[in-house]
Amino acid sequence: MPYGNIHTYGNHAFTIETNDKKQYYGPYELNKQFIEQAEFLIFYKIPVKFNIDYKKYAGESNGTKRYFAINIIIELVI
Repeated sequence: MPYGNIHTYGNHAFTIETNDKKQYYGPYELNKQFIEQAEFLIFYKIPVKFNIDYKKYAGESNGTKRYFAINIIIELVI
């Protein structure tokens, strides 16, 4: 699973950015379990791991397609 941080979020989805500056689109409707677990947290900069759905994408960022992020899990190391 790739790792990244929540980069931005809006009314319908958030964007995850990895260390190599690739971005992935995380629609809330496909990640309901994550949203329920994280609803008390501020989304910005939360470290997460996720799977990539290469069949779906939403626009482009940094010259590459912004593929959908699914099965998102908070990856906090304390």
